[in-house]
Amino acid sequence: MSSGRAGAPLLVMSALCVALWALLVCPPGAEALPPLGRQVGRPYTALEFQDLECGGRFDRSLVAQLTMVCRDCEKLYQHPEVFGLCRHKCFSSKYFGGCLESLQITEPEVVADMDEAVRILKG
Repeated sequence: MSSGRAGAPLLVMSALCVALWALLVCPPGAEALPPLGRQVGRPYTALEFQDLECGGRFDRSLVAQLTMVCRDCEKLYQHPEVFGLCRHKCFSSKYFGGCLESLQITEPEVVADMDEAVRILKG
């Protein structure tokens, strides 16, 4: 009997290839990314919230939750730009979604919670 997970490695490799390709091609608006050092220097503060281009309600726990996804994604790819791209535009860039897929965070209720967190932060 098939466990249904036989296609999982292929799916993960496909997601990795797409994400790595995206990193090699300069994404539109990449020049507008805030410097990585500014984001790391003030974890989960209102000032960092402004750097992320979030216009909604500041919620430290939501910023921490979404930032952890980006940190895990950066560790997965071992490429420093991943962290900033993942958090770009208040976690609403295509890179955040790509990180969720790459980290195999695909459960509908978890993804819905992440989407709701982004919506709250963006306003």
